[in-house]
Amino acid sequence: MSKKSLAVAVALAASVLAQAQLVLNTPSESHQCQPTTITWEGGEGVSALHLGFKPTAARRSDLTFHFNPPRRFQRDNKVIESFGTLGSNVFIWNTNVAAGSVIKLVLIDAIEEFVESAPFTVLPGSNDCTLI
Repeated sequence: MSKKSLAVAVALAASVLAQAQLVLNTPSESHQCQPTTITWEGGEGVSALHLGFKPTAARRSDLTFHFNPPRRFQRDNKVIESFGTLGSNVFIWNTNVAAGSVIKLVLIDAIEEFVESAPFTVLPGSNDCTLI
């Protein structure tokens, strides 16, 4: 292998390693009718965020999603909201579901990589918003 070919191979390998894995952080707290901060790192230009939930009586382990590229998002549970074209790694969600609901987030980037949050339960909050 020539020095030029080796340099190109090393540069390509470095660029692949530089792409950080997509990581979605599960919110530490979420309260009814109050803003919930959702954050993530890595990925290639996040293109969609989906919020799904099971009603309040559901078990956390029952919340499942199935993702089949390209962008065909099939659910066993109700998707309450979908947000596209997210410009940064922070999204503020107005938590418009009832306290006790179990929520799971799915984040999809521009190259169809996706990650899910761990399920989390919406805690009691105010009653000054319209609930789904």
